[in-house]
This record gives sequence, structure tokens and C-alpha cells, in this order.
Amino acid sequence: MANNTNYEYVNETSIEPEFICIVCSSPFIDPLRTPCRHSFCRRCITKWIFGGNSSCPICRKHIGSINSLTQATHSVKNFVEHLPVKCTLCETTNIRRRDFHEHIEKTCPKVHVSCSAADIKCPWKGTRDQLANHESKCTFEPLRSTLTEIINENQQLKERINDQHDTIVQLMIQLSNYTNTSIECSNCRNCFYLEKDNRNTAGYYRAYADNQSTYGNDGSLNLSVSVELCTCHCH
Repeated sequence: MANNTNYEYVNETSIEPEFICIVCSSPFIDPLRTPCRHSFCRRCITKWIFGGNSSCPICRKHIGSINSLTQATHSVKNFVEHLPVKCTLCETTNIRRRDFHEHIEKTCPKVHVSCSAADIKCPWKGTRDQLANHESKCTFEPLRSTLTEIINENQQLKERINDQHDTIVQLMIQLSNYTNTSIECSNCRNCFYLEKDNRNTAGYYRAYADNQSTYGNDGSLNLSVSVELCTCHCH
């Protein structure tokens, strides 16, 4: 049974037993060797030892700690990394196992990928063999410069508003018609418990920079704050 669900070995039954991990019954993956010179997949032998076993799964000789394990021989590692595999996504065969990751990352036509304009919010996702057709009609890429500018400005605005949190806190405390009962919510930094003098409208309120906020000529933010009952259900 293959360790990777996206590939299977070509003629796995013909692989010599000396290259098969007795724990998972598959060809070695990143093999380690015990002091008694038996090899296992790194993941398998590590799990075996951490599971409370201190003896070799094959000969039952004492292994000791994980620190007693060493790298398998170069010949063993080289052999298993060159085993031919078949991609179960696109059915391409005779890929060297060591090259399978590159196949998935760069060439497999059936891997799901995103549009190259995903960084400017294009939502398209599909298989790699559909990508060229999509990108020839993508409506986001021609607007890259404009969308990039908008996204960057929006991010800068969010950062500036977040920087004003302490100012908002002070404004909340100073709100007219309220007593000194102003407690920041323990679950988030966005709402506060406020209690009016008549106690008829006690509750959690949210202060936020509204769309009346503007920038001065020097780039400073002139903050306009609105207050409303908080509905985030975090308290």
C-alpha cells in the first residue's frame, strides 16, 4: 500500500522485501536504521518507539531511544527514491518517486490550482489543464494595477484604523451621559460594556471608525466615531 494517496508504485509486488518496511508494508519513506541494522520508514519507527516499544519490530533486540537511530545506507535510500510510480490523478506512469513532488507542483494536469490573479482576489479554482483557458478570459488580470492599488489602500486604511484603537477606547470612556462603568470585553478588543445613568440601556457597545473619517493633507487620520450595540456574540 502506497504512503502517498496521489501515487501508486509500478509493479509493487516485484520490489525486493529488503526495501519494504515491515511496519507499513510499503517501500521505505525516508528510512532510518536501528542499531541491529534493520531499516524502517522514519515515520513508522518513530511512531513505534514513541508508542512505548523499545525493541526492534523485526528481531526484538533492544533499540534504546530515538537517538540511537541512524540514516539508512545510501544504496537503500537511492533505490527507493528511484522506484517508478504512477500518478493516480492524471495516470502518468514511470515517474521516479523522488520527482513526484515536482510533478504535482509543476506539471500534473489534474491538480487543482488557483488563477495567477488570485493575489488580486480572482476566485477561480480548477485543474491545471483548465487554467490556460480561464486565464485567457480572466477579468481580474487586466485590472491588476488598479486592483492592486485598491487592495493596498484598503490594507493601509485597516492598519491606520487599528492604530486608532486606543483613541476609540478613550472616546468610549468619555461618552456623554454615561457613568464610569466602561469595561472592555474580555473576549475581544472591539466592544465595551457601558451603563447609562438610568440603567435602561446597559449592554455591550461597539465603537468604530465610520465612513466620515478623512485624511489630512499630512496623511493623518481624522477619526469619526460611531457607537452601536454590539452584535458579535463574543460575550
